Amino acid sequence: ENSQRMSIGEYAFENCYGLNAVYISDWDSWFRIQFVSGYSNPLFYAHNLYLNGELVTSFVFPGNTTSIGNYVFAGGNCLTSIKIPSSVISIGNGAFDDCSGLTSIEIPSSVTSIDFAAFSGCSSLTSVVFGENSQLTKIGDYAFSDCSSLTSIEIPASVTSIGSYAFYNCRGLTNVLFGENSQLTSIGSYAFY
Repeated sequence: ENSQRMSIGEYAFENCYGLNAVYISDWDSWFRIQFVSGYSNPLFYAHNLYLNGELVTSFVFPGNTTSIGNYVFAGGNCLTSIKIPSSVISIGNGAFDDCSGLTSIEIPSSVTSIDFAAFSGCSSLTSVVFGENSQLTKIGDYAFSDCSSLTSIEIPASVTSIGSYAFYNCRGLTNVLFGENSQLTSIGSYAFY
């Protein structure tokens, strides 16, 4: 049946270093897969995703998307740009983990949580912009860890918690600005280590 969900278990593709491409024929089937971890997604090692034979370098999420699934693009360093619509409320665990081709991201104001390692390892990321009147309350553990090209970030005033290791190993980060009337109540261990 078309709406049936499918899951790929933990470590299903671990150590598959020989993979160099993943080929799909439609987005609906891809987004129905529930990846348990980054190692569940063959893209984590293959890095290159092809839709109907064409390399995917940019992606615009449909306007009715409310959440971006766990590990859906983990390892997809072929991605150079993404567009997240204002319908999205949450960005799942490891959704863009190790997408080293991404250079900038705009997080719409509708997003309330950026989960575990969502943008971890996005080493070319130089700009993260949050929408005006952002509703973001949570930046999860490891959310932006190893984003070594990130030099500055403005944390929206709505954020109440920044997780452990959230900006860990962001070696280029020299400027962190907290929004006026910040609601921040907790910063996790090693958050800016």
